Amino acid sequence: GVPLKRDGQTVGMIGLGNREGGYRTEDREAAEALAPAILQALLSRRTADTLRESEERFRTLAELVPSLLWNCDPAGKVVVVNQQWGDYTGQGPDEIQDGGWLATIHPDEMAETERVFTEAFATGRSVERQQRIRRRDGAYRWFLVRHAPARDADGRITRWFGAATDI
Repeated sequence: GVPLKRDGQTVGMIGLGNREGGYRTEDREAAEALAPAILQALLSRRTADTLRESEERFRTLAELVPSLLWNCDPAGKVVVVNQQWGDYTGQGPDEIQDGGWLATIHPDEMAETERVFTEAFATGRSVERQQRIRRRDGAYRWFLVRHAPARDADGRITRWFGAATDI
């Protein structure tokens, strides 16, 4: 067999089955040359599986929480909202894009809300504010809105997460 090594430690093996007369040097060299690619494919698969499981857990939690939840890409494009957002506001996923979510904000607070969120995306600073959000029947209720960036190990923003809790 050919060991799969990561950081000097064996993390797996490529097993070569029995072959009449054994394996030639070229066969072993070919398997050794493929080992890094096989290891990378294995690690990528594990990473993808872990990410998928993490996203499934997040979606489940997002649907259990009574708050309106969302997450955005680093530039502020809404990636997902939870079911509570749609149930409360009546907006579907397409309607929230390109600032469409601002239509749910009370007219007296809309310009300030847009300014605060634009500034947050530009500076990377979190948002915490109270504002009124329109219910699907047209009534407004006060919410505590929090919006914060998630950062990678180098401090770069990878996502924004937000929650609006009825107060």
